[in-house]
Amino acid sequence: MYVESIKLINFRNYMNLDINLNKKLNIFLGPNAQGKTNLLESVYIASSGKSYRTSRDKELININKNIGYIGLKVVKGEFIKYIEIKFEKDKNKRVRVNKIEIDKLSELTGQINVVIFSPEDLNLVKGGPLERRTFLDLEISQIKPKYKYNLNKYNNSKFIFKHLSEHPRGADLEYTEWKNSHEKFAGAMSFSNIKFDDNKENGTMEVSYSCGGKGGLGYKVYITKKVRKWIISK
Repeated sequence: MYVESIKLINFRNYMNLDINLNKKLNIFLGPNAQGKTNLLESVYIASSGKSYRTSRDKELININKNIGYIGLKVVKGEFIKYIEIKFEKDKNKRVRVNKIEIDKLSELTGQINVVIFSPEDLNLVKGGPLERRTFLDLEISQIKPKYKYNLNKYNNSKFIFKHLSEHPRGADLEYTEWKNSHEKFAGAMSFSNIKFDDNKENGTMEVSYSCGGKGGLGYKVYITKKVRKWIISK
C-alpha cells in the first residue's frame, strides 16, 4: 500500500497543491514554516479523519477561506482508493471513499495505514503506560478494524467492581462467567504500595490490571479519609 498522489485545496498554508509521490521513499526538504508538517498531517487526516495537532477542524482551513479539501489516491495491490475530505467552517466535515460518502469516521480505519512520529511522541518513552497503550491501540486498529470496535465498546462500558470475598462460589468461576458474557472486557485488578501522609488522612496506592483487556497497565489512585471511610478522590 502506498499514497500515489495528494491534492490539497485551502488546507493550512496550501492554496492549491497537486503532488505525485514515489511509492518507496519521499523526503521533503525546506526551511521552517513552509508546510512540510502540514503535508504529513494531511495524510494522517486521510487515514483517521482527524488531525493529531488540533481538535478543531476550522483550524485546518486556510485563514482566508471558508472551505478546505484533502484528496488522496491510494494504491493497494491491484486496487485504487480515492479518499476525500471536505472541510467547511461551522459545518461538519464530509468524507468520501471512492466517491461514496461515509457516515462514521471509523469506516476510514484500515483504508490507509499510517504511523506518524512527532516531537510530542517523546511521551511514549518519557510518559506512563497509558500513552504507549493509546498509541498501540491506534496502530492496531488500522490493521484490525474489529479491534477498534471492541476497544470503543470496552471504553464505553460501565464496570462492576467486586472484592474476591464477594464471590462465595469462587473467584475463578465468577471470572469465567464474566469472561464468557463480556468477551475481552472482564479482568482483575490488584492494589499495592499503599502510602499515607503523616496525619493518615490522605494516601496513594498503585493499581495494576493482572488480566483482561487492560492487562499490564498500572495507575496511581489517590484516596482520602472522610467520616472514618476511605474514598477515591482521583
